[in-house]
Amino acid sequence: MPCTMWSFVVLPLFLPACVAAAAAINVLVLGGNGFIGSETVYQLMKTEGKNMRLTLLNRGSEYWDSGSTITPHVNSLYCDRNKIRQCRQLTSSDEFYDFVLDFSSYRQQNMAEIIDILTNRVGLYIYISTDSVYEVCQGKDKSMANGYLREEDAVRPASKSERQSLNERDDYGHRKLGCEELLVEQRENGGFPYVLLRLPDVIGPRDNTDRWWMYQLWIQFHKAIGRPLYMTKELSMQRISLVYNVDVARVIVSIMKDSNRHIDSAFNLAFSEVTTLAKLLLSMAEALKLRVSDVEFSHIDTVRSYLFPTVTRGPLSIEKAQRQLKWKPTPLQQAIRQTVTFYRRAMKTTQFAEKRRQVLDEFKRIYVAGDKHAAFVKKLAELYPYQFRDEL
Repeated sequence: MPCTMWSFVVLPLFLPACVAAAAAINVLVLGGNGFIGSETVYQLMKTEGKNMRLTLLNRGSEYWDSGSTITPHVNSLYCDRNKIRQCRQLTSSDEFYDFVLDFSSYRQQNMAEIIDILTNRVGLYIYISTDSVYEVCQGKDKSMANGYLREEDAVRPASKSERQSLNERDDYGHRKLGCEELLVEQRENGGFPYVLLRLPDVIGPRDNTDRWWMYQLWIQFHKAIGRPLYMTKELSMQRISLVYNVDVARVIVSIMKDSNRHIDSAFNLAFSEVTTLAKLLLSMAEALKLRVSDVEFSHIDTVRSYLFPTVTRGPLSIEKAQRQLKWKPTPLQQAIRQTVTFYRRAMKTTQFAEKRRQVLDEFKRIYVAGDKHAAFVKKLAELYPYQFRDEL
């Protein structure tokens, strides 16, 4: 069984007690080609590329620039997570992985199958979870310290009917919590150790959901297309947590370097600052060099469209991560500026021309009424005079 040059907790059942060896660190990444996963893989390659063997298991889809920045530099297993038992390269092997980074388990079946396949083959399993798990847990009157959700609040209600009602209301949170529960159960039965990272809505470069880019376009074009930003009183007051994908990647690398402190634990990760959707959008406008007073909001919108937040329970406590992981997130305003800068560049560079076309088409479909198309094109040409001569 391989040893690595990084420190591990002493786990006689799985890992030999050694600090250094010639063998490279063997890492299996489930997903790794998306928003958070690609940033994590990139940081691992940048910091430990020569000492690490990275294998990505996904369907082979390439997003943004991952086809040039990641794919040529890693080992690839092209498999469908929903048909993982057909992945013979994984199921017929007894290869041991010092770390498994799971960005792609969304269903209990996904997790149950990978646990079965990798039994006795994992040093540490890091699972990327979500704050949506709290949506299917006990009510606010039974949890939350000082208005913040803590890791120990992820407890399903005792009432079966209440559990069923919450699960139906947020199926995503139900399924992700189910994946967590399977990891905990297998560990209690003598299985491999784990770390759970619970993330709120994530911002940053290369977002495959396009939520940030859509909001950035909406802010820039809302006057030209006659569609103010949708904002109810409730949304304007709801306190929300966010997290930066770059920070998540950094902490994963940090956990891997010092895993002996963190096993069998869940951690909330978020910015230190709590915000609201209204404040977030105004900060985006400032980063776009727009006057905040010029940003128009309305509680009336034909599509009733808002993209953040995706949860209702409230902000996350990050005290545990600060204490145990030395979590020091990027300041929120700095992350907003950096993210805005990335998508402004994406509006100009030929590198992302196809992605840009897809996003603009979707933006026009949702937000630009037929009689406003000419105004939209005029504003687009004004903001980006050299980029769109052949695209519109």
